[in-house]
Amino acid sequence: MLEQKPVNVHLAQINKVLPQFIGNLSQIPPMYSALKYQGKALYTYARAGVDIERPPRNITIYSLSLDEFNGDELSLQ
Repeated sequence: MLEQKPVNVHLAQINKVLPQFIGNLSQIPPMYSALKYQGKALYTYARAGVDIERPPRNITIYSLSLDEFNGDELSLQ
């Protein structure tokens, strides 16, 4: 379930935390993905309301930069 809440964040705070997301990380794949479980894409299970336990996968983020920030929305690349 996606939840939205108002936030009060400043550009300096964003620039300070971005480097924490660069490098080798562990990530649990989302249910709405094309990864397969028993021959079916996970999104097939998600659409049927079935939650499948997904093991974390190692990922590498090589670069991340702030593209745009307008107070309540930001864009990263």
